[in-house]
Amino acid sequence: MSIIPTDDKERAKVRLLDYMMGYFPNAQVAKARHSYESNIKHNGGEGMEWAKDKSVGDGNQIMRHLVDGMEAWRNGDRDEAVYHFTCLAWRGDELLERILDNMPPFGIKNDTLPFQDWMDSGSGGMGEGDQGVPFNPR
Repeated sequence: MSIIPTDDKERAKVRLLDYMMGYFPNAQVAKARHSYESNIKHNGGEGMEWAKDKSVGDGNQIMRHLVDGMEAWRNGDRDEAVYHFTCLAWRGDELLERILDNMPPFGIKNDTLPFQDWMDSGSGGMGEGDQGVPFNPR
């Protein structure tokens, strides 16, 4: 089963090459290289395939890479900043893919858990040790 629509009008809207080369081509290359290197690190170089069960972000990785990337940039360490922002972009892709594929985001076991309950469970990462700290947005 193809992920590309079968309807001709919808197919014409899937401009993969235009997107890959026209929007952020350097970022696409950085994410592809990161995926390759991570695959060697985590899967021993077995075929390039996202190990969905091994790589389940919980949201904290996104925030850590954002903070670490900003800190590295402020400190003038471009290479370290590029690494963290590449990881951030990859984790963003992971989250979007999970949502588009009807997979629960951030490793939530029950995707019907209300946001407030999920945050209160400690999974939302809002406090000491990220466990059991109630979330109060007010």
